[in-house]
Amino acid sequence: MKYNPKIHPLLHDLQIISSIIMRGSPGIIMKEIQRRLDSRTSFYGLERDLSKTISMPAARIPIIVRPLLPEDVLFILPGRGNSMSEPELKDQARRNLLIKAEFSRCFVAADPGNRPCYMQWLIVPEENRKVQDYFKGGFPLLGPDEVLLEGAYTPPQYRGLGVMPCAMFQISEKGKEIGAKRAITFVHINNTAAITGCYRAGFRKFLVREDVWRNFKRTLSFTKIEARRTQ
Repeated sequence: MKYNPKIHPLLHDLQIISSIIMRGSPGIIMKEIQRRLDSRTSFYGLERDLSKTISMPAARIPIIVRPLLPEDVLFILPGRGNSMSEPELKDQARRNLLIKAEFSRCFVAADPGNRPCYMQWLIVPEENRKVQDYFKGGFPLLGPDEVLLEGAYTPPQYRGLGVMPCAMFQISEKGKEIGAKRAITFVHINNTAAITGCYRAGFRKFLVREDVWRNFKRTLSFTKIEARRTQ
């Protein structure tokens, strides 16, 4: 099913949930209902000043960064496997929906056998309206010299090899090539490994996004980290 950018956020999530159920994990339904009844989730916003030159972090395997190819999708997002956890299935379902949304720039890092071992989207200001429609206000509007990195995903077999910071650095540099001076990204506040990877790629925290659900209604807020420290 092709993604409809006008779809309600709850229905968008139902697409993800149904995809996971089809892959043998029906228990997600109750968890998602409970989350939408009463939950609070926090994310760090991180930024990198692209006008500053920094060294590229090294990965433990050689990689090259290139655009996503159609044949990459089934390799990096197989969506099946007896040992695949529910969070892993959810991660893959979200990336599959992003592919269907057809944002213009998705990159992968490929290993020496040209197999994709990391993926991430580089989103430009010209896609601001699409970002707001798709993510339902989950990201601030991009300025004319800014880019957003979103949808980072490393397949389990490539984790722990330093692929993320090396690839993320190179994808950020592609933003610089098209005139961007600042790159931003968002990471769950408890995802220590991803935050560490962002730091190695030159990103630093600058705000916190709060995603609150109460009785199936969602509220988003953004607070600069300096402001939080003075509250």
